[in-house]
Amino acid sequence: MGRSGCCVLYSMMENRGYEWYNQNVKDMNKSVVIGRFPMTYYLDKAEVPTIPVPHDCVINDISFSNDFLVLDFEQDISRHDSIKDIHSNAKSLIIKMHLIDTFDVYQMKIRKFPKFKRFYVEIDFNKLADLVKQKRVVYLYHYIAYQSLIINLYYNTNIIFKLQADYIEYIWKE
Repeated sequence: MGRSGCCVLYSMMENRGYEWYNQNVKDMNKSVVIGRFPMTYYLDKAEVPTIPVPHDCVINDISFSNDFLVLDFEQDISRHDSIKDIHSNAKSLIIKMHLIDTFDVYQMKIRKFPKFKRFYVEIDFNKLADLVKQKRVVYLYHYIAYQSLIINLYYNTNIIFKLQADYIEYIWKE
């Protein structure tokens, strides 16, 4: 459920009391609730949502179709610490982002001679898809703003994914 779920449960407990909590929430199986429905986060609302980060998880496939950017993650994803608290029974995760504009992908390049220098170069989406097929691209973290998302990936160097989306869906596979 993540941090936002804990805050909601805490406020529900304060308003309705511990008796209500013990009857309705305490024995609830979280994976059943999360496993059936995609978790949708809207980026076009007044409040920016707290979106869980699948930190250090390997991306198996990346695709773009019908205004959706889809990240399909590795199997047995729940072995990662960042996923255990969110969904302990998850086998895999699919993140679908509904894009409202184009996106940019940048990869860090390092020049060692004559002076050590780091800079970012824009790369094509097909090159990123080829890197993902090698199953070594790792999701590190993301920054969220109003209709904007910056994702930091890693493959030998940093890869920055800058996109504009109005909502994101997390689909957990069990």
